[in-house]
Amino acid sequence: MPSEATNEPFDAEVIVVGAGPVGLTTGCAMRHYGVDCLILEERTEVRAYSRANNLWARPQELLASIGLRDAIAERAYPVRLVNFFMNGTPTTPIQIDDVTSPHPQVLYSGQDVIETTLIETYEGRGGRMQRGGKVVAVA
Repeated sequence: MPSEATNEPFDAEVIVVGAGPVGLTTGCAMRHYGVDCLILEERTEVRAYSRANNLWARPQELLASIGLRDAIAERAYPVRLVNFFMNGTPTTPIQIDDVTSPHPQVLYSGQDVIETTLIETYEGRGGRMQRGGKVVAVA
């Protein structure tokens, strides 16, 4: 990302390349602990389609530890059972929330909703983001 393309400096304690769910979660975690963080993202908009939709118990526990889980849960659908079909006939539903966890239900949400929630949280915590440039080298 050429520095002449922006007025903001690229100096930060941590620079994260990519504003997908992992990069945004990392940025939110940095800000949760008071670390100055800058996220650099090539895309100018949130991804319009999902590459991942479910948050299982263990990732929810990690998200809860940095204050992110509840914000995502507010915009997600809790899933307790999964239905399958064999040759067009429904089978017995399978329970998927029988795990020992403070957050046993699977949260179902589109990646666009997850990214938007993480961006709002990141920026609310004072995080900075630059969009529209491609990182081609690190020095």
